[in-house]
Amino acid sequence: MITLNHAIVTAADNDEAARFFAAVMGLEHTGPHPHARHFIPIRVNDALTLDFMSVAHPQGHHLAFDVDAVTFDSIVDRLDARETPYGDHPAHPDNGKIDTAHPLGSRGLYFSDPSGNLYELISPDPPKNTQPPFSSPHKSTPLGSAASLTRAATCRAHLSVTIRRNASPATSRPTKQSSPSPPHDARRALQAAAPGPHERFQTASVVRAITA
Repeated sequence: MITLNHAIVTAADNDEAARFFAAVMGLEHTGPHPHARHFIPIRVNDALTLDFMSVAHPQGHHLAFDVDAVTFDSIVDRLDARETPYGDHPAHPDNGKIDTAHPLGSRGLYFSDPSGNLYELISPDPPKNTQPPFSSPHKSTPLGSAASLTRAATCRAHLSVTIRRNASPATSRPTKQSSPSPPHDARRALQAAAPGPHERFQTASVVRAITA
């Protein structure tokens, strides 16, 4: 495994450049390096430190950082509060725009320090509060439509069949018949069906057909 331990960032004034970077990025400025006073280290994370060093003619570096969405928004807020220009392209780091289609992430921006160092932020996370609203997988059907009536009839039929299957013989009321009793097998079939009030006219017809 290979990781970057530290990098030297040149500037006309290393303390000014280090303070600028730390303030914008929300990092701590701790002063000169205890063993190398010509460096001003800014610890970026547990693995990386930037050592700012003063030189007569700084050439400027391009340093890119992956940040999460919350950190990205916080840095933009600090840039705005300091009135520090930023932009959506390395050639235009002061146009006040944010790249919303960065090739390496969802959002990106660039800003420079007084010594010409160009910093890039890349946020692979989507912007906040852009989750699609919840939608039910079931499509609604207007009340009274043919589809809704068919669906309701199907549900009632299913419920009726389920109730009949689960009904206990002890709790089932015998169906009174005004016509002569049908044969034993037919009567058992009719009791198992247990027709409701709306089905009585159908039951009577069946009974008459069986006993005829």
